[in-house]
Amino acid sequence: MRAWLLLAAAAAALAVPPLQTLVLLGGDFTEYLDHESLPGQAVYVLAKLVALYSLTLMWMQLMLGLLKHRLIGPLFASLSQWQTAHRFLGAAVLASVALHVGLFIAATTLRNGEFAADLLWPSLHGYYRTMVSAGLIAFWLMLVAVAAQVAGLGSARVRRAAHRLVFAALLLVGLHSLAIGSETRAGWMLWIYWAIGLTLAGAAADRLRHGVRAMASA
Repeated sequence: MRAWLLLAAAAAALAVPPLQTLVLLGGDFTEYLDHESLPGQAVYVLAKLVALYSLTLMWMQLMLGLLKHRLIGPLFASLSQWQTAHRFLGAAVLASVALHVGLFIAATTLRNGEFAADLLWPSLHGYYRTMVSAGLIAFWLMLVAVAAQVAGLGSARVRRAAHRLVFAALLLVGLHSLAIGSETRAGWMLWIYWAIGLTLAGAAADRLRHGVRAMASA
């Protein structure tokens, strides 16, 4: 119960910066209900908000995985409890990213007046499309990582390798959001990005150190 309460508190704290940033940039959101606003604009703004929450959820999931050796015992009573939390957060990340992709495609469809099927495939045509494609590829990598675990594809080594694709996905998500997301460089989100980078680097170094010690004592 203590683990879930702490996770809930962390999620609540992380829920504030994206909303604060979007309010800072968007001002009065009732204007999107006005018929004079661009087609799909309200959906596009919602897609940006979901993207910010997706990033913070992804950070929580990666921190949970990297610090597994420190969290089982002090925070989680057992490995089984940690696995439940890890699966729950993983599902939340995948759902939020899928929602962001769906909302962005819907907004572009409304804006252009035709289904934006081209956004479902990577493209290197121009800077903006390349950065959009970076986010799409990140989503594909997440799908592969999750599918390998859920379906039990291949050997345990293959599944572990597939699961680690989430780290490449995070790098692509960071590139995607910082390159074309103005909201990532405004409000509190810029500080959130710094915090995400520093904490993940620290957690990765700690996990590597733990692995080296474990091999040395084996």
